[in-house]
Amino acid sequence: MFGVNSKIVVVVLIFVVVAVTGGGALYMFKAVTQKANSNVIAVVGGKDITKDQLDDKIFGLNFNPNQKVDDGTKKQLINELIETEIINQAAARLGVTVSRDEIQKQASANVPGYQTLTAREQTLITRNAEFEVKRDKVKEKVISWREGELANIRFDRHFEINSNGTKDQVAADKKYAQDLANNLYSQVVAGKITFEDLMNQVNNDKYIDIKTYPGRWPAQARKFTKDDYYFSFQAFKQKVAAMAKGDISKPFALQETLSNGKLGDEFSYMIVKVDSAHNGEADSYDAWLSKEKQELNVRTQ
Repeated sequence: MFGVNSKIVVVVLIFVVVAVTGGGALYMFKAVTQKANSNVIAVVGGKDITKDQLDDKIFGLNFNPNQKVDDGTKKQLINELIETEIINQAAARLGVTVSRDEIQKQASANVPGYQTLTAREQTLITRNAEFEVKRDKVKEKVISWREGELANIRFDRHFEINSNGTKDQVAADKKYAQDLANNLYSQVVAGKITFEDLMNQVNNDKYIDIKTYPGRWPAQARKFTKDDYYFSFQAFKQKVAAMAKGDISKPFALQETLSNGKLGDEFSYMIVKVDSAHNGEADSYDAWLSKEKQELNVRTQ
């Protein structure tokens, strides 16, 4: 029906059609890929974070569809999205799960009556609640912590509480506190008294008693938790971090932290007993988060 030349023409036409349609498909593929890439604002461990997610975060600030934010706020929200994805990946790695009841309880605590809001608003609130619950569970596993008991033997009565004290008074207070701390430590490690006895003696010592001063701690010896105020002191944090369960520290001095971040005067001797200890992947959440960002090769577009 067709001659040889006709067959050649048909083959050429087929090649041209394939070439044209293939080129169109390639062009369409590139266009779709470029559009998808333009929607990515960050990557965490190979997982994309998109502009759509950022738009949800912006909307969630005030539930305003026309909400505008400056570059600083936008950067903060992107960092929050990155943190959320880091927590999600860590939770999967560590086998951390969150129940629906836990999410609803946290959501109700954050926004009472949130169930009366729109579906989109409820979704954002529960999503944030899920992150908070999951983050706390992850922190329990990855952050090293210590809990126990402490005796804070202060000697700052005449230079912090009462700035009119003389040098002799300050020196006498410090020597008394040091002698008391060393004596009590010696007795407790020798088994002559318990750590509870030590705490009671500190709290009932009339010379160092500061309970009568408004705004001061009601007890100088007490239990401490992983989130205790004293972890803001460098010496306390470093000393306790190196201790194991059951350890009792030798007396060590605490120093004030000045507004410029430098260390000021010593103001007390501290003796610590660790009752519970957990060794995690980092000593603080910030340190762990920084490590995870590096390991997951976090980058923004």
